[in-house]
Amino acid sequence: MGMKVKLWGVRGSLPTPRHPAVQSEHLQKLMYDFFDSGFNKKTEIEAYINSQPRYKVGGFGGNTLCVEVTTNKTKIIIDGGSGLKSLGAELLSTEFGKGQGELHLLMTHFHWDHLIGIPFFAPIFIPGNKINIYSVQDTAEALYERFFKNPTFQYLTKHSVQLLFFIN
Repeated sequence: MGMKVKLWGVRGSLPTPRHPAVQSEHLQKLMYDFFDSGFNKKTEIEAYINSQPRYKVGGFGGNTLCVEVTTNKTKIIIDGGSGLKSLGAELLSTEFGKGQGELHLLMTHFHWDHLIGIPFFAPIFIPGNKINIYSVQDTAEALYERFFKNPTFQYLTKHSVQLLFFIN
């Protein structure tokens, strides 16, 4: 049985996008690599970008902590930092987009940088999905109830996704 680990966010405290000057330098390097690789036509740009590893196109960092661990039977997510939004968008093309997904969300603690992505995690709003939430803090369920109430994020209802809390 294999295991795949993907880092969706690794920053601490605050999400940090790249400065425009750094982004410009990164894009220039990508374009130099495009021409150095023998490509030279506008029609080849999309194929070239799609052939590159994600880090080479988008860079590193920016999002707060969110780690995905996948085996052939189980999906585990460690923390719900801002990287969780992008992970959720990708999961929509799988069984989670049909309300047939199940995952395990391990919460290490409840600082904002570990929670900020949760209300933007699309699969949590699709009825039928099952999200098992694990925490060592006994306030987990109360925190989620407060989190998804007016005036912050009132969109989660009892009829949406099944949230199961496991406190140890």
